[in-house]
Amino acid sequence: MRNRALRDGEIQVIRVAFMALFTCVWLPSVWAQTQPVTYLVSIGNNAGDPSEVQLLYAERDARQIAQVFQDLGQVTGDRLLLMMGAKASNLRKSLLDLNARIRSTSDEQARLIVFYSGHADAHALHLAGTHLPLSELKSIVKGSAASVRLLIVDACRSGAVTRVKGVTAAPEFKLSYGTGEEAEGTAILTSSAAGENSQESDKLRGSFFSHHLVAGLRGAADRSNDGKVTLDEAYAYTYRQTLKSSGRSLELQHPTFEYGIKGKGRIILTTPLNAQKNTGRLRIKTPGLYLVAEGSESGPVTMEVTVGDEGATLALPHRRYFVQRRGQNRYREYEVSVRPGQTSILSDYPYRTIAYDRLVRKGGSPRSMTHRIALLGGRHGEAIDGVGHVPAITAGYGLDLPWATFGVRARYSWSESVAEDAATRTHNQEMGLELVIQRYVDLDALTLSLGLAIEGVMLRQSFKTRGVAPDRRSFGAAFGGLLSIERALTHNLSIRVEGGPKSFIFNEALTDGGEVSGERLKTPFTWSSLAGLVVRL
Repeated sequence: MRNRALRDGEIQVIRVAFMALFTCVWLPSVWAQTQPVTYLVSIGNNAGDPSEVQLLYAERDARQIAQVFQDLGQVTGDRLLLMMGAKASNLRKSLLDLNARIRSTSDEQARLIVFYSGHADAHALHLAGTHLPLSELKSIVKGSAASVRLLIVDACRSGAVTRVKGVTAAPEFKLSYGTGEEAEGTAILTSSAAGENSQESDKLRGSFFSHHLVAGLRGAADRSNDGKVTLDEAYAYTYRQTLKSSGRSLELQHPTFEYGIKGKGRIILTTPLNAQKNTGRLRIKTPGLYLVAEGSESGPVTMEVTVGDEGATLALPHRRYFVQRRGQNRYREYEVSVRPGQTSILSDYPYRTIAYDRLVRKGGSPRSMTHRIALLGGRHGEAIDGVGHVPAITAGYGLDLPWATFGVRARYSWSESVAEDAATRTHNQEMGLELVIQRYVDLDALTLSLGLAIEGVMLRQSFKTRGVAPDRRSFGAAFGGLLSIERALTHNLSIRVEGGPKSFIFNEALTDGGEVSGERLKTPFTWSSLAGLVVRL
């Protein structure tokens, strides 16, 4: 009985070993054979016709597309054709040669993606002074033996290639697949509708369309959160983001789509969860608009990403990133490291909250200014002889601009004094209207500012006495310097302490036996100290 049990155990071990061999060796080879092979032609031309403005980022767009498909789209170097500054004849020959190569292979499920970024009109691509008709480009792509053919054109008036003559709102995009088991056919994706211009952005260092397409392919478009970005997800995301970005400029830009693919199979363009060895992942769980810059806040913007309720996982090259989440009244800023093969979760990293007034001064806000109101109380030194230090209340409005803050403030001060014989009591009032200019320096916990102030002042005295003593009034001015410290309490409320030297200039009455005999110019040099609250609007 013991020997038989031993033989049964040996048989079980053999079975487990066989299944492991099947899983690790044979099954992956079969899976690899069934995966579609993708060929990519990525074309960038900064130069169009001699009369056209030289583009800055078209060739960079092409490199970015090539990189994302190499990292996440299983496009190997031998199936990638990256063409920069090519003329029409060279591009035509390269496309035809690639078609011949695909036709000669046994890849029944081969896919062909052709991307172009550069100048164009409604009839042709403009390639360094030469033209390739859009109709010919479309025919070459459709004529490929690849089972799925995708043409992406990022150029002015590119919507002509999809025969779109008008624009209708498309807030959501969903494909209806055909009846076949495998997807087959041609799809054309363009950056703008017929008659529209496609736009570049210096901030994004690329075109609106290509930038958002790359972000979508790196995971921002993955609405289903399955780690795969499909063609319909990529278009829906790119459409929404391009429309939003161009809405900040003078002209809206509406990407268009012509879908001629039949079959039930989804067209998977990239798999962000299967990042290559030099690529890591950044998981963002909280919905919002995010800017992702390389290295530091002054580094180039890699992505501008809108994250929905389902969150997003972005596949990014291995390096440090500065991530900014834009809120309604403030930003959150993170510094994140993305490591090869690992997933970094943004919410696990510390952050600092930055109010919009700081962002205006940093140049990192879509606003060009912010508004503030302040209520301060304190004292200033003696301006009228014998009065001493007097209390003051100040209410003001300020306008924060990127390079300075301007403000206007109203001040009221009061005091009383009694003559030596106690026969006369004097009530003193000061009313001022002050203009202030300040320069702010933002530190981690505090904000410092230096400034100058000029004030118009009315001084008024009224008397209580046994005799007759009419009120006196004098107009003058005050000048001073300001040093302030602010500390944020909430996103729009701060506590402020300020102070500095102050000099008055006004006419003072001369009296003789209680009668006014003349006046003299008085210029007391004193100080001011205030504290209170600042509210940002």
